[in-house]
Amino acid sequence: MVGGAPLTRDLADKFAHLLLWYTTAKSALHGMTRTLAKELGPVGILVNVVMPGLTLTDEQPISISKHHQTKIASGLAIRRLPIPEEVGRVVTFLCSAANGVITGEIIRVSGG
Repeated sequence: MVGGAPLTRDLADKFAHLLLWYTTAKSALHGMTRTLAKELGPVGILVNVVMPGLTLTDEQPISISKHHQTKIASGLAIRRLPIPEEVGRVVTFLCSAANGVITGEIIRVSGG
């Protein structure tokens, strides 16, 4: 279902091209991350991707009702949506001197 409407063949066809570009770009970023990590690691540069899941913000790019937010959160290990500060702390760690070895990784920050 999409927005409460059943996903029909017509609707799927209408949006299939968007999914194709999204998944292609995402795969390219993952491959580029691993390649850059191998190429830049010898000179001390670490390369990672942070992949947040749905994050609870005041301004969602798409409208998600409180009911759907609660439903999504109930399926997560932590039973709530992450907040931007939690994603930011992961990024801060990865960019800090405390991270000396994590490279070439796709790090999900999604609440499990």
